[in-house]
Amino acid sequence: MKRKFAISLGIIFGLVLLIGLIKKDFILNRLKPSREIVISYPDEKHPEDMLNIDKKLNDYKDQHKIDLLDSLLYNAKDIENINLNPKKMDVQIMINSPREGVGLMELRLWFKDDICLIGNRVGENFDEIRLKKLDKESTKTLKEVIRYKK
Repeated sequence: MKRKFAISLGIIFGLVLLIGLIKKDFILNRLKPSREIVISYPDEKHPEDMLNIDKKLNDYKDQHKIDLLDSLLYNAKDIENINLNPKKMDVQIMINSPREGVGLMELRLWFKDDICLIGNRVGENFDEIRLKKLDKESTKTLKEVIRYKK
């Protein structure tokens, strides 16, 4: 009788522990942001091959900025490829999903006069990019959102 009770108690304890571990992973995963934007600038000493992360925005603390950036990118106009050096950008933006553990988009920005050119890589690197352009007003808004440093 005592042995059956001890075995039953062990099984119940094991099930409770297993359910707790499963729920813990689910809860911890839900605590991660679903969107994160990483803003980087070229390193002063090695501008072509090193980036310095300046700030990170996520949808827990900066939902308005995330939505605004999404809207700006969505409304950017496609343009034909022009001669740009992909390694000499002004800013790099990476859009990630920490909850899923994946990078969603990697963009390079060039600010020319009052407009912003946005290069979205097509393949694994920036040898081939799809270019978009923001108008003057949208460029001003983007600079405010990312707190652009010249």
